[in-house]
Amino acid sequence: MASEPGQPPPPNTLLRRADQALLAAIVLAALVAMTGYWLTQIVVARRVVDIDRAKSAPVVFQVDVNTAPWTEFLQLPEIGESLAREIVAYRKSHGPFANVSDLRQVKGIGKKKFEGIKPFLRPIGVSAK
Repeated sequence: MASEPGQPPPPNTLLRRADQALLAAIVLAALVAMTGYWLTQIVVARRVVDIDRAKSAPVVFQVDVNTAPWTEFLQLPEIGESLAREIVAYRKSHGPFANVSDLRQVKGIGKKKFEGIKPFLRPIGVSAK
């Protein structure tokens, strides 16, 4: 549809002027609300954490020897897939471990290997936090 000579071309917009104004007002209101929330968190509640100054928290990974699947044992140092599967098979055939040191009864876990994985074993009867 061509415009008449001397007439301005028709607007090429998807929204009418009134719709554009309404959308602009909604976006502006959202920006004001987000800015207000952000300032509230920083100034009033002091909930924003400065990553560079935050204290580091230790990450503790512990395996429950009586419930862990072989894939969790695989995460322990010096435990390969075959030994991880052997631990689960031993547990299935002999029942749950009475304490973590009973892992030494599994073929392939000697004193040195047990001492290496001991920090990663959750004591029997202690639930995860």
